[in-house]
Amino acid sequence: MEKDLLSQAGSRGWTGNGSRMTLLLGSAAAVCCLLLAVALWQQARWSNQHHFLGQQQTAFQAVVDALEDSTALARRLGRIMGATGSSDARLFDVLASEYQARDPHLELVAWIEPEPERSVSPFRLSQLRTRSDPLDQRAAQALLIDTHANVLQHAIASEGLTTVDGPVLLPASNGVSTGQLLFQPAFDGSGILRGVVVIALRFDALAHALTDPADASLHLFETRPGNGRELPLYSSPRQSGTAGATPTTDSLKNLPHLHETVHVADRTWSAWLVPARPLPMPWSAATWLPLTVLAGLLLGLTVLAHNNSRARRTLSHRYAAREHLLGELRETRKQLEDENQRLQDDLRRTRAQARQDAARAQEQAQRSRQLGADAWLFRHAFDNAAMGMAMFDPGTGACLRANQAFCDMLGYSGGELAGLDFREITHPADIHITPPLVRTALRGGKDRFTAEKRYLHRNGRIVWCHIAGTLLRTPGGEPLQLAVQAYDISRLRTGQAAPAEPHAIVTPH
Repeated sequence: MEKDLLSQAGSRGWTGNGSRMTLLLGSAAAVCCLLLAVALWQQARWSNQHHFLGQQQTAFQAVVDALEDSTALARRLGRIMGATGSSDARLFDVLASEYQARDPHLELVAWIEPEPERSVSPFRLSQLRTRSDPLDQRAAQALLIDTHANVLQHAIASEGLTTVDGPVLLPASNGVSTGQLLFQPAFDGSGILRGVVVIALRFDALAHALTDPADASLHLFETRPGNGRELPLYSSPRQSGTAGATPTTDSLKNLPHLHETVHVADRTWSAWLVPARPLPMPWSAATWLPLTVLAGLLLGLTVLAHNNSRARRTLSHRYAAREHLLGELRETRKQLEDENQRLQDDLRRTRAQARQDAARAQEQAQRSRQLGADAWLFRHAFDNAAMGMAMFDPGTGACLRANQAFCDMLGYSGGELAGLDFREITHPADIHITPPLVRTALRGGKDRFTAEKRYLHRNGRIVWCHIAGTLLRTPGGEPLQLAVQAYDISRLRTGQAAPAEPHAIVTPH
């Protein structure tokens, strides 16, 4: 009787296993059909994206090349005007006409000359050439000199090509367009400033160079120095004409796109090209997708209809499981006895190790207290030093911390100085003194230097200082902070026009 029951239970077990296997195979076939449908749809979508990007690749590269050529053009025109100055007005007009004819995105080219005798502005607009002639002389003077006087001064101080922060609104024949201004100072062979070349880039003219502006949308961003955030400069008008959220680089990454990083003057831009409207799906994908999904569903329903029985446990499985369990219990008892002995040995070793760890922890706590006392002593000596001391970021020039003597010398509080750029507290004529020495130290040169320079008190008063700078490094040799000690020598240097020559001090790293 027992043998019959075991045989009958075994046959039911084989039947249940066969049903489960058939069900699994049918489900796998249905999943494969669905995956095939998704693969066909994805392949069609990628094909459309590659076709769109292939059509726009050449035009997009032309836009990127135009931005890079604008930087080279400004520098080239600055060198020419630095050699000739304003003595040949016809030469400037010919060059500007040639550049504008070749590059349609150049809306404006101007030449600004210095006039120190003027009381209102030390600069005047000498020559101007615009593409659509919407500006008169007074409006151009206000746009290029009065509005962006700080950028003009910065370009002259840095002796390099400089741009304006963010986009600039440019008057055009059809209204107002968005663009950017490039300022290139021109110096002669003796280092004397002859003037400043100004070039205006018009972004919508760049977008018109695309293969089909109605199908592609151009976006320009400027990477902010320091925090790496990207500021929108320009976005092609939406074809629907409805307003929407300003696009970001994160949102553009989710679309089919062409992307390129461009260095324009002293800034880093990124150019993006994306479809202006959703790409159409081909009829082949729209036909194959529902047919493949329908075939997969029919196959899955057929398999499920033929597998309605449930798996059962048989008497043979229970009997074998019981005998197997009894054998495991006997083996487990012996293993538990051996494990108990091993745990007792481990406990003795753990207690000895715990005593050693407690001793090391006590020693480490004593060392931490000593380090804390040393750190307090350093802060106390820094904050209460009689000489002005400050810490700066060697990369950005921002003030990180200053003691009370440094704050009293310049008339600021510690909170006001923190975060200020060294250029904001330095006399404009002395800004060029320390950056070359810092750059030399960062490239592996001398880490210490001394110099004399003028600071600006908060009330505008000039403070002459003898400074000593030291580039602090990590134990691994990486630049960490720039420590500056400043001694007020205003009484000794009153009436003198220029600081003494800075010099570096050789010290081992």
